[in-house]
Amino acid sequence: MEYGEVMWDRIREHAGCRVTDFNTHQIYSDNLVLQLATSCSELLENGDANDYLRFFGRCFVRFCSHYQYDKMLRVTGRHFCQFLREMDNLHAQMRFGFPKMKSPSMVISEYDCNGAVLQYRSSRTGLSHYLMGQLLQIANDFFELPLNVEILKEEGEDNTQCTTFRLDFDNRGFVEDMIQRNAGFNREPLPTDTFGIGTLFNQFPFGMVLGPELRVNMAGEKILMILGKDILGSLFIDNFIIQRPHIQLSWETVSMFQNVVWEVESRKLPAVPKSNSLIAIEETPPRRGSSQAPWTSERSSLNSSRGLLLKGQMYILKDLKLALFLCMPLLNNLVEMREMGLFLNDLSMHDLSREMVLAGWQHCSRLQIMYNRAEEYSSRLEDAHQRHEEAKARGDDLLYSMLPRQVADVLRQGNDPYATCQTFEEVTVFFAEVKLAAECEGMSAMDAMKTINELYQLLDKVTDQYSVFK
Repeated sequence: MEYGEVMWDRIREHAGCRVTDFNTHQIYSDNLVLQLATSCSELLENGDANDYLRFFGRCFVRFCSHYQYDKMLRVTGRHFCQFLREMDNLHAQMRFGFPKMKSPSMVISEYDCNGAVLQYRSSRTGLSHYLMGQLLQIANDFFELPLNVEILKEEGEDNTQCTTFRLDFDNRGFVEDMIQRNAGFNREPLPTDTFGIGTLFNQFPFGMVLGPELRVNMAGEKILMILGKDILGSLFIDNFIIQRPHIQLSWETVSMFQNVVWEVESRKLPAVPKSNSLIAIEETPPRRGSSQAPWTSERSSLNSSRGLLLKGQMYILKDLKLALFLCMPLLNNLVEMREMGLFLNDLSMHDLSREMVLAGWQHCSRLQIMYNRAEEYSSRLEDAHQRHEEAKARGDDLLYSMLPRQVADVLRQGNDPYATCQTFEEVTVFFAEVKLAAECEGMSAMDAMKTINELYQLLDKVTDQYSVFK
Protein backbone atom coordinates (compact mmCIF):
# COMPACT_ATOMS: atom_id res chain seq x y z
CA MET A 1 0.00 0.00 0.00
CA GLU A 2 1.27 3.44 -0.87
CA TYR A 3 0.20 5.00 2.44
CA GLY A 4 0.76 2.01 4.72
CA GLU A 5 -1.44 -0.53 6.48
CA VAL A 6 -2.02 1.65 9.53
CA MET A 7 -3.35 4.56 7.46
CA TRP A 8 -5.58 2.19 5.50
CA ASP A 9 -7.13 0.93 8.74
CA ARG A 10 -7.75 4.51 9.85
CA ILE A 11 -9.39 5.35 6.52
CA ARG A 12 -11.65 2.28 6.72
CA GLU A 13 -12.69 3.12 10.25
CA HIS A 14 -13.35 6.75 9.32
CA ALA A 15 -15.49 5.66 6.35
CA GLY A 16 -17.45 3.18 8.47
CA CYS A 17 -16.15 0.26 6.40
CA ARG A 18 -16.01 -2.99 8.37
CA VAL A 19 -14.64 -5.03 5.47
CA THR A 20 -10.98 -5.97 5.86
CA ASP A 21 -10.59 -8.32 2.88
CA PHE A 22 -12.46 -7.58 -0.35
CA ASN A 23 -13.70 -10.54 -2.39
CA THR A 24 -13.72 -10.26 -6.19
CA HIS A 25 -17.15 -11.88 -6.56
CA GLN A 26 -18.75 -10.11 -3.59
CA ILE A 27 -21.10 -7.18 -4.19
CA TYR A 28 -20.42 -4.00 -2.21
CA SER A 29 -22.31 -0.74 -1.99
CA ASP A 30 -21.47 1.85 -4.66
CA ASN A 31 -21.31 4.47 -1.92
CA LEU A 32 -18.40 2.65 -0.30
CA VAL A 33 -15.94 3.90 -2.92
CA LEU A 34 -17.18 7.47 -2.48
CA GLN A 35 -16.98 7.21 1.32
CA LEU A 36 -13.41 5.89 1.17
CA ALA A 37 -12.40 8.70 -1.20
CA THR A 38 -13.92 11.29 1.14
CA SER A 39 -12.14 9.76 4.13
CA CYS A 40 -8.83 9.81 2.27
CA SER A 41 -9.21 13.50 1.48
CA GLU A 42 -10.03 14.32 5.11
CA LEU A 43 -7.32 12.20 6.75
CA LEU A 44 -4.47 12.50 4.26
CA GLU A 45 -5.16 16.17 3.42
CA ASN A 46 -3.37 15.75 0.12
CA GLY A 47 -6.21 16.41 -2.32
CA ASP A 48 -9.98 16.32 -2.60
CA ALA A 49 -12.27 13.30 -2.99
CA ASN A 50 -12.12 13.44 -6.80
CA ASP A 51 -8.33 13.18 -6.70
CA TYR A 52 -8.59 9.96 -4.73
CA LEU A 53 -11.33 8.60 -6.99
CA ARG A 54 -8.92 9.01 -9.90
CA PHE A 55 -6.27 7.31 -7.77
CA PHE A 56 -8.64 4.40 -7.11
CA GLY A 57 -9.27 4.12 -10.86
CA ARG A 58 -5.54 3.82 -11.51
CA CYS A 59 -5.27 1.18 -8.77
CA PHE A 60 -8.04 -0.84 -10.40
CA VAL A 61 -6.09 -1.10 -13.66
CA ARG A 62 -3.01 -2.21 -11.71
CA PHE A 63 -5.20 -4.79 -9.96
CA CYS A 64 -6.35 -6.12 -13.35
CA SER A 65 -2.74 -6.37 -14.50
CA HIS A 66 -1.75 -8.20 -11.30
CA TYR A 67 -4.38 -10.89 -11.97
CA GLN A 68 -3.44 -11.04 -15.68
CA TYR A 69 -6.61 -9.41 -17.01
CA ASP A 70 -4.24 -7.08 -18.86
CA LYS A 71 -3.68 -9.79 -21.49
CA MET A 72 -7.28 -9.37 -22.61
CA LEU A 73 -7.13 -5.58 -22.37
CA ARG A 74 -3.98 -5.33 -24.49
CA VAL A 75 -5.56 -7.13 -27.45
CA THR A 76 -8.89 -5.28 -27.34
CA GLY A 77 -7.85 -2.57 -29.80
CA ARG A 78 -4.86 -1.67 -31.97
CA HIS A 79 -5.28 2.00 -31.12
CA PHE A 80 -6.52 3.66 -27.94
CA CYS A 81 -9.62 4.95 -29.76
CA GLN A 82 -10.39 1.44 -31.02
CA PHE A 83 -9.97 0.17 -27.48
CA LEU A 84 -12.59 2.64 -26.26
CA ARG A 85 -15.00 1.66 -29.04
CA GLU A 86 -14.77 -1.99 -27.97
CA MET A 87 -15.41 -1.42 -24.26
CA ASP A 88 -19.13 -2.21 -24.46
CA ASN A 89 -18.39 -5.53 -26.21
CA LEU A 90 -15.71 -6.30 -23.62
CA HIS A 91 -18.13 -5.65 -20.76
CA ALA A 92 -20.69 -7.88 -22.48
CA GLN A 93 -18.25 -10.79 -22.48
CA MET A 94 -17.23 -10.24 -18.86
CA ARG A 95 -20.82 -10.26 -17.62
CA PHE A 96 -20.81 -14.07 -17.64
CA GLY A 97 -17.95 -14.20 -15.16
CA PHE A 98 -19.54 -11.41 -13.10
CA PRO A 99 -23.30 -11.86 -13.74
CA LYS A 100 -24.42 -9.14 -11.31
CA MET A 101 -22.03 -6.52 -12.64
CA LYS A 102 -23.76 -3.28 -13.67
CA SER A 103 -21.49 -2.37 -16.54
CA PRO A 104 -21.52 1.16 -17.98
CA SER A 105 -21.77 2.13 -21.63
CA MET A 106 -19.03 4.03 -23.45
CA VAL A 107 -19.41 5.39 -26.97
CA ILE A 108 -17.05 7.51 -29.07
CA SER A 109 -19.27 10.21 -30.56
CA GLU A 110 -16.51 12.28 -32.23
CA TYR A 111 -12.83 11.85 -33.00
CA ASP A 112 -10.00 13.76 -34.63
CA CYS A 113 -6.22 13.66 -34.82
CA ASN A 114 -5.92 15.25 -31.38
CA GLY A 115 -8.29 12.98 -29.47
CA ALA A 116 -11.95 12.03 -29.15
CA VAL A 117 -15.22 12.76 -27.34
CA LEU A 118 -16.42 9.93 -25.10
CA GLN A 119 -20.06 9.49 -24.01
CA TYR A 120 -20.26 7.65 -20.68
CA ARG A 121 -23.55 6.31 -19.27
CA SER A 122 -23.93 4.46 -16.00
CA SER A 123 -26.62 3.63 -13.47
CA ARG A 124 -24.01 4.26 -10.77
CA THR A 125 -23.59 7.94 -9.99
CA GLY A 126 -20.53 9.83 -8.83
CA LEU A 127 -17.89 7.62 -10.48
CA SER A 128 -16.86 9.83 -13.41
CA HIS A 129 -13.50 10.66 -11.85
CA TYR A 130 -12.99 6.96 -11.08
CA LEU A 131 -13.30 6.29 -14.82
CA MET A 132 -10.88 9.13 -15.55
CA GLY A 133 -8.25 7.38 -13.43
CA GLN A 134 -8.79 4.14 -15.32
CA LEU A 135 -8.43 5.87 -18.68
CA LEU A 136 -5.23 7.63 -17.62
CA GLN A 137 -3.64 4.38 -16.42
CA ILE A 138 -4.72 2.36 -19.48
CA ALA A 139 -3.39 4.98 -21.89
CA ASN A 140 -0.07 5.01 -20.05
CA ASP A 141 0.40 1.26 -19.47
CA PHE A 142 -1.02 -0.28 -22.65
CA PHE A 143 -0.58 2.42 -25.31
CA GLU A 144 2.23 4.57 -23.86
CA LEU A 145 0.20 7.69 -24.55
CA PRO A 146 0.08 10.92 -22.56
CA LEU A 147 -3.61 11.60 -21.97
CA ASN A 148 -5.56 14.62 -20.76
CA VAL A 149 -9.17 14.10 -19.68
CA GLU A 150 -11.72 16.89 -19.26
CA ILE A 151 -15.38 16.67 -18.30
CA LEU A 152 -17.44 18.66 -20.80
CA LYS A 153 -20.92 17.95 -19.46
CA GLU A 154 -22.67 15.92 -16.77
CA GLU A 155 -26.40 15.25 -16.66
CA GLY A 156 -28.84 12.67 -15.35
CA GLU A 157 -31.74 11.00 -17.10
CA ASP A 158 -33.97 8.10 -15.95
CA ASN A 159 -31.70 7.09 -13.04
CA THR A 160 -28.70 7.15 -15.37
CA GLN A 161 -25.72 9.47 -15.19
CA CYS A 162 -24.50 10.72 -18.55
CA THR A 163 -21.04 12.28 -18.72
CA THR A 164 -19.29 13.68 -21.78
CA PHE A 165 -15.48 13.59 -21.72
CA ARG A 166 -12.98 15.27 -24.00
CA LEU A 167 -9.91 13.05 -24.34
CA ASP A 168 -6.78 14.75 -25.69
CA PHE A 169 -4.15 12.32 -27.01
CA ASP A 170 -2.26 11.48 -30.20
CA ASN A 171 -4.99 9.90 -32.32
CA ARG A 172 -3.33 10.19 -35.73
CA GLY A 173 -2.85 6.43 -36.15
CA PHE A 174 -6.55 5.71 -35.72
CA VAL A 175 -7.59 8.57 -38.02
CA GLU A 176 -5.21 7.37 -40.75
CA ASP A 177 -6.63 3.85 -40.50
CA MET A 178 -10.17 5.20 -40.86
CA ILE A 179 -9.16 7.30 -43.88
CA GLN A 180 -7.61 4.28 -45.56
CA ARG A 181 -10.66 2.18 -44.78
CA ASN A 182 -13.00 4.77 -46.28
CA ALA A 183 -10.72 5.14 -49.30
CA GLY A 184 -11.06 1.42 -49.91
CA PHE A 185 -14.77 1.91 -50.59
CA ASN A 186 -14.24 4.67 -53.15
CA ARG A 187 -14.45 2.29 -56.06
CA GLU A 188 -16.78 1.72 -58.95
CA PRO A 189 -20.17 0.63 -57.58
CA LEU A 190 -21.36 -2.88 -58.26
CA PRO A 191 -23.89 -3.20 -61.07
CA THR A 192 -27.38 -3.14 -59.63
CA ASP A 193 -28.42 -6.03 -61.86
CA THR A 194 -25.81 -8.30 -60.26
CA PHE A 195 -25.88 -7.17 -56.63
CA GLY A 196 -29.02 -5.92 -54.98
CA ILE A 197 -30.89 -6.18 -51.73
CA GLY A 198 -32.01 -9.68 -52.70
CA THR A 199 -28.40 -10.84 -52.90
CA LEU A 200 -27.74 -9.32 -49.49
CA PHE A 201 -30.70 -11.15 -47.96
CA ASN A 202 -29.47 -14.40 -49.51
CA GLN A 203 -26.35 -14.00 -47.38
CA PHE A 204 -28.29 -12.72 -44.35
CA PRO A 205 -31.71 -14.42 -44.52
CA PHE A 206 -32.56 -13.13 -41.03
CA GLY A 207 -31.49 -9.54 -41.72
CA MET A 208 -33.75 -6.50 -41.75
CA VAL A 209 -33.78 -2.99 -43.22
CA LEU A 210 -35.10 -0.20 -40.98
CA GLY A 211 -36.25 3.23 -42.08
CA PRO A 212 -35.69 6.56 -40.29
CA GLU A 213 -38.76 5.90 -38.12
CA LEU A 214 -37.25 2.49 -37.23
CA ARG A 215 -39.95 0.56 -39.00
CA VAL A 216 -39.12 -2.72 -40.71
CA ASN A 217 -39.13 -1.78 -44.39
CA MET A 218 -37.65 -5.04 -45.69
CA ALA A 219 -36.64 -8.35 -44.17
CA GLY A 220 -35.01 -11.62 -45.15
CA GLU A 221 -36.97 -14.65 -46.25
CA LYS A 222 -36.36 -16.72 -43.11
CA ILE A 223 -37.28 -14.04 -40.58
CA LEU A 224 -40.52 -13.45 -42.49
CA MET A 225 -41.19 -17.18 -42.53
CA ILE A 226 -40.85 -17.41 -38.73
CA LEU A 227 -42.42 -14.15 -37.56
CA GLY A 228 -44.77 -13.55 -40.45
CA LYS A 229 -45.07 -10.71 -42.93
CA ASP A 230 -46.94 -8.63 -40.37
CA ILE A 231 -43.62 -7.23 -39.15
CA LEU A 232 -43.20 -5.34 -42.43
CA GLY A 233 -44.15 -1.72 -41.88
CA SER A 234 -44.34 -2.13 -38.09
CA LEU A 235 -41.99 -0.63 -35.52
CA PHE A 236 -38.89 -2.65 -34.76
CA ILE A 237 -39.41 -2.20 -31.01
CA ASP A 238 -42.93 -3.65 -31.27
CA ASN A 239 -41.54 -6.93 -32.57
CA PHE A 240 -38.27 -7.30 -30.68
CA ILE A 241 -36.93 -6.87 -27.15
CA ILE A 242 -33.45 -5.33 -27.18
CA GLN A 243 -31.24 -7.36 -24.84
CA ARG A 244 -28.05 -5.51 -25.79
CA PRO A 245 -27.10 -2.71 -25.78
CA HIS A 246 -29.14 -1.25 -22.92
CA ILE A 247 -30.54 1.81 -24.68
CA GLN A 248 -33.74 3.60 -25.59
CA LEU A 249 -34.11 2.84 -29.28
CA SER A 250 -33.88 5.87 -31.56
CA TRP A 251 -32.17 6.76 -34.81
CA GLU A 252 -29.49 8.64 -32.87
CA THR A 253 -28.69 5.69 -30.60
CA VAL A 254 -28.55 3.31 -33.56
CA SER A 255 -26.02 5.64 -35.19
CA MET A 256 -23.94 5.81 -32.00
CA PHE A 257 -23.95 2.05 -31.36
CA GLN A 258 -22.90 0.78 -34.79
CA ASN A 259 -19.71 -0.73 -33.36
CA VAL A 260 -21.52 -2.64 -30.62
CA VAL A 261 -22.93 -6.15 -30.91
CA TRP A 262 -26.74 -6.13 -30.84
CA GLU A 263 -28.82 -8.94 -29.38
CA VAL A 264 -32.60 -8.88 -29.77
CA GLU A 265 -35.32 -11.37 -28.90
CA SER A 266 -38.56 -11.64 -30.83
CA ARG A 267 -41.71 -10.92 -28.85
CA LYS A 268 -43.67 -13.67 -30.56
CA LEU A 269 -43.06 -17.05 -32.13
CA PRO A 270 -45.64 -18.95 -34.19
CA ALA A 271 -46.65 -22.34 -32.86
CA VAL A 272 -44.89 -25.21 -34.63
CA PRO A 273 -46.67 -28.59 -34.92
CA LYS A 274 -45.34 -31.23 -32.57
CA SER A 275 -44.56 -33.46 -35.54
CA ASN A 276 -42.14 -30.78 -36.63
CA SER A 277 -40.02 -31.25 -33.48
CA LEU A 278 -37.25 -33.71 -32.80
CA ILE A 279 -38.84 -34.34 -29.40
CA ALA A 280 -41.15 -36.71 -31.27
CA ILE A 281 -38.12 -38.97 -31.70
CA GLU A 282 -38.02 -39.51 -27.94
CA GLU A 283 -41.58 -40.82 -27.95
CA THR A 284 -40.66 -43.55 -30.46
CA PRO A 285 -38.96 -46.48 -28.70
CA PRO A 286 -35.62 -47.38 -30.30
CA ARG A 287 -35.25 -50.65 -32.10
CA ARG A 288 -33.41 -53.48 -30.47
CA GLY A 289 -29.77 -53.26 -31.38
CA SER A 290 -30.11 -49.80 -32.89
CA SER A 291 -27.93 -46.89 -31.81
CA GLN A 292 -29.45 -43.78 -30.27
CA ALA A 293 -28.94 -40.51 -32.14
CA PRO A 294 -26.95 -38.03 -30.03
CA TRP A 295 -29.52 -35.26 -30.32
CA THR A 296 -32.36 -37.33 -28.84
CA SER A 297 -31.03 -36.68 -25.34
CA GLU A 298 -30.99 -32.92 -25.89
CA ARG A 299 -33.55 -30.59 -24.40
CA SER A 300 -34.70 -27.24 -25.59
CA SER A 301 -34.03 -24.12 -23.57
CA LEU A 302 -37.19 -22.49 -24.91
CA ASN A 303 -39.32 -23.45 -21.92
CA SER A 304 -38.21 -20.23 -20.23
CA SER A 305 -37.52 -18.18 -23.35
CA ARG A 306 -39.90 -18.54 -26.26
CA GLY A 307 -38.48 -15.85 -28.49
CA LEU A 308 -36.05 -16.16 -31.38
CA LEU A 309 -32.71 -14.69 -30.34
CA LEU A 310 -30.82 -12.75 -33.01
CA LYS A 311 -27.27 -11.43 -32.78
CA GLY A 312 -25.70 -9.01 -35.22
CA GLN A 313 -24.65 -5.48 -36.00
CA MET A 314 -26.41 -2.30 -37.08
CA TYR A 315 -25.11 -0.42 -40.12
CA ILE A 316 -26.28 3.05 -41.10
CA LEU A 317 -26.57 3.93 -44.80
CA LYS A 318 -26.46 7.71 -44.52
CA ASP A 319 -27.25 8.48 -48.15
CA LEU A 320 -30.35 6.28 -48.13
CA LYS A 321 -31.26 7.03 -44.50
CA LEU A 322 -31.61 3.34 -43.81
CA ALA A 323 -30.28 1.03 -41.11
CA LEU A 324 -29.25 -2.55 -41.88
CA PHE A 325 -29.50 -5.12 -39.11
CA LEU A 326 -27.33 -7.99 -40.35
CA CYS A 327 -27.77 -10.82 -37.91
CA MET A 328 -27.82 -14.56 -37.32
CA PRO A 329 -30.03 -16.70 -35.06
CA LEU A 330 -28.60 -18.13 -31.85
CA LEU A 331 -29.76 -21.73 -31.48
CA ASN A 332 -28.43 -24.17 -28.91
CA ASN A 333 -29.17 -27.52 -30.55
CA LEU A 334 -31.17 -29.40 -33.15
CA VAL A 335 -34.22 -29.67 -30.91
CA GLU A 336 -34.40 -25.92 -30.49
CA MET A 337 -33.79 -25.37 -34.20
CA ARG A 338 -36.70 -27.57 -35.18
CA GLU A 339 -38.98 -26.03 -32.54
CA MET A 340 -38.32 -22.79 -34.36
CA GLY A 341 -39.46 -24.42 -37.59
CA LEU A 342 -35.98 -24.19 -39.10
CA PHE A 343 -33.73 -26.60 -40.97
CA LEU A 344 -29.96 -26.58 -41.43
CA ASN A 345 -30.29 -25.29 -44.97
CA ASP A 346 -32.08 -22.22 -43.57
CA LEU A 347 -28.90 -21.15 -41.75
CA SER A 348 -26.07 -19.25 -43.39
CA MET A 349 -22.92 -21.03 -44.48
CA HIS A 350 -20.54 -18.12 -43.81
CA ASP A 351 -21.04 -17.93 -40.04
CA LEU A 352 -20.94 -20.44 -37.17
CA SER A 353 -24.68 -20.91 -36.79
CA ARG A 354 -24.65 -24.39 -38.37
CA GLU A 355 -21.64 -25.52 -36.35
CA MET A 356 -23.22 -24.20 -33.14
CA VAL A 357 -26.42 -26.17 -33.73
CA LEU A 358 -24.69 -29.42 -34.68
CA ALA A 359 -22.24 -29.21 -31.78
CA GLY A 360 -25.02 -28.34 -29.34
CA TRP A 361 -23.22 -25.28 -27.98
CA GLN A 362 -25.07 -23.64 -25.12
CA HIS A 363 -24.84 -20.05 -26.24
CA CYS A 364 -24.11 -17.72 -23.35
CA SER A 365 -26.58 -15.10 -24.59
CA ARG A 366 -29.44 -17.56 -24.19
CA LEU A 367 -28.11 -18.51 -20.76
CA GLN A 368 -27.94 -14.83 -19.85
CA ILE A 369 -31.63 -14.37 -20.69
CA MET A 370 -32.52 -17.41 -18.60
CA TYR A 371 -30.40 -16.05 -15.76
CA ASN A 372 -32.10 -12.64 -15.95
CA ARG A 373 -35.53 -14.24 -15.81
CA ALA A 374 -34.48 -16.45 -12.90
CA GLU A 375 -33.36 -13.28 -11.11
CA GLU A 376 -36.75 -11.71 -11.87
CA TYR A 377 -38.61 -14.75 -10.51
CA SER A 378 -36.38 -14.73 -7.42
CA SER A 379 -37.19 -11.05 -6.85
CA ARG A 380 -40.91 -11.78 -7.15
CA LEU A 381 -40.55 -14.64 -4.66
CA GLU A 382 -38.78 -12.34 -2.20
CA ASP A 383 -41.57 -9.77 -2.57
CA ALA A 384 -44.20 -12.45 -1.97
CA HIS A 385 -42.31 -13.68 1.09
CA GLN A 386 -42.11 -10.12 2.41
CA ARG A 387 -45.86 -9.63 1.93
CA HIS A 388 -46.46 -12.96 3.69
CA GLU A 389 -44.37 -11.85 6.67
CA GLU A 390 -46.23 -8.53 6.81
CA ALA A 391 -49.60 -10.30 6.73
CA LYS A 392 -48.41 -12.67 9.44
CA ALA A 393 -47.36 -9.71 11.60
CA ARG A 394 -50.78 -8.09 11.12
CA GLY A 395 -52.42 -11.36 12.15
CA ASP A 396 -50.27 -11.50 15.27
CA ASP A 397 -51.22 -7.94 16.16
CA LEU A 398 -54.88 -8.80 15.75
CA LEU A 399 -54.50 -11.92 17.90
CA TYR A 400 -52.69 -10.00 20.64
CA SER A 401 -55.43 -7.37 20.63
CA MET A 402 -58.02 -10.08 21.33
CA LEU A 403 -56.11 -12.21 23.85
CA PRO A 404 -53.35 -11.64 26.39
CA ARG A 405 -49.96 -12.10 24.78
CA GLN A 406 -49.04 -15.01 27.09
CA VAL A 407 -52.22 -16.88 26.19
CA ALA A 408 -51.87 -16.12 22.47
CA ASP A 409 -48.27 -17.44 22.40
CA VAL A 410 -49.38 -20.70 24.04
CA LEU A 411 -52.16 -21.15 21.47
CA ARG A 412 -49.82 -20.39 18.57
CA GLN A 413 -47.58 -23.25 19.70
CA GLY A 414 -50.50 -25.66 19.28
CA ASN A 415 -51.05 -26.41 22.95
CA ASP A 416 -54.39 -27.40 24.41
CA PRO A 417 -56.57 -24.28 24.89
CA TYR A 418 -57.74 -25.59 28.27
CA ALA A 419 -54.11 -25.57 29.45
CA THR A 420 -54.19 -21.79 29.28
CA CYS A 421 -56.95 -21.52 31.87
CA GLN A 422 -55.93 -20.15 35.25
CA THR A 423 -57.83 -19.42 38.46
CA PHE A 424 -57.36 -16.37 40.66
CA GLU A 425 -58.68 -15.73 44.14
CA GLU A 426 -59.32 -12.10 43.40
CA VAL A 427 -59.53 -10.02 40.23
CA THR A 428 -60.13 -6.39 39.50
CA VAL A 429 -62.56 -5.48 36.75
CA PHE A 430 -62.80 -1.99 35.32
CA PHE A 431 -65.78 -0.93 33.23
CA ALA A 432 -65.50 2.27 31.22
CA GLU A 433 -68.11 4.04 29.15
CA VAL A 434 -67.08 6.70 26.70
CA LYS A 435 -69.73 9.16 25.56
CA LEU A 436 -68.76 10.96 22.39
CA ALA A 437 -72.20 12.00 21.21
CA ALA A 438 -71.67 15.67 21.99
CA GLU A 439 -68.16 15.73 20.55
CA CYS A 440 -69.17 13.94 17.35
CA GLU A 441 -72.05 16.25 16.46
CA GLY A 442 -69.84 18.63 14.49
CA MET A 443 -67.65 15.88 12.98
CA SER A 444 -67.94 14.04 9.72
CA ALA A 445 -68.35 10.28 9.76
CA MET A 446 -64.66 9.71 8.92
CA ASP A 447 -63.47 12.08 11.65
CA ALA A 448 -65.70 10.33 14.20
CA MET A 449 -64.31 6.93 13.19
CA LYS A 450 -60.77 8.29 13.42
CA THR A 451 -61.42 9.61 16.94
CA ILE A 452 -62.86 6.30 18.12
CA ASN A 453 -59.94 4.39 16.57
CA GLU A 454 -57.41 6.62 18.34
CA LEU A 455 -59.24 5.99 21.62
CA TYR A 456 -59.06 2.22 21.15
CA GLN A 457 -55.36 2.43 20.29
CA LEU A 458 -54.74 4.41 23.47
CA LEU A 459 -56.57 1.82 25.59
CA ASP A 460 -54.60 -0.99 23.90
CA LYS A 461 -51.34 0.79 24.65
CA VAL A 462 -52.26 1.20 28.34
CA THR A 463 -53.35 -2.42 28.75
CA ASP A 464 -50.16 -3.67 27.07
CA GLN A 465 -48.03 -1.47 29.32
CA TYR A 466 -49.53 -2.92 32.53
CA SER A 467 -50.04 -6.49 31.23
CA VAL A 468 -53.78 -6.57 31.81
CA PHE A 469 -56.52 -8.07 29.66
CA LYS A 470 -59.02 -5.84 27.93
